[in-house]
Amino acid sequence: MKFIRAAKDVWRAGIWILWAFWWGGLSFYAIAVVPIGTEQIGSQSQGFITQWVTHWHNLLGTIMTICLAAEGYRTSRRSLYLLATLVGFVTSLLFVDHWILSSQMNFQDRSVSEKFYKQHVVYLWITTVEWFLGLLVPFVLQAPENPRRLNNQISEEREFRTSIGNSDREQL
Repeated sequence: MKFIRAAKDVWRAGIWILWAFWWGGLSFYAIAVVPIGTEQIGSQSQGFITQWVTHWHNLLGTIMTICLAAEGYRTSRRSLYLLATLVGFVTSLLFVDHWILSSQMNFQDRSVSEKFYKQHVVYLWITTVEWFLGLLVPFVLQAPENPRRLNNQISEEREFRTSIGNSDREQL
């Protein structure tokens, strides 16, 4: 039983660390890196750097979606399933929009098409929705688990302890 509890604790800590990288990374990049990069090297050059960084960010969003869904399954909490669905949907939109934006970038001469900036506004709005969803993650993760599931776990633990106790008595 201690192993199972320790595994749950490690799993939960892993989700929190993943959330910190995913949401914290997005926040730091938007608040510090993009403005400083734009000031130092120009918005177009910064955009080509961001184009590569978003590959990693979208990958983290995908992993976050999977972990939220797994935690929803583990705890039987619909709120986690809903959040995983929303994060997954937004991450999918980001992947598609990123692909569209990348197709409008000329990597040889580091230029972008005229359509790029209108499409980039869409990407920024989707990213804003993602940021707000990320803000919900700690609140949903901290919500108590499904009471029925907890009662079932307690009953199973009691039965397990009782069966161990009975088998010890039978051996005597």
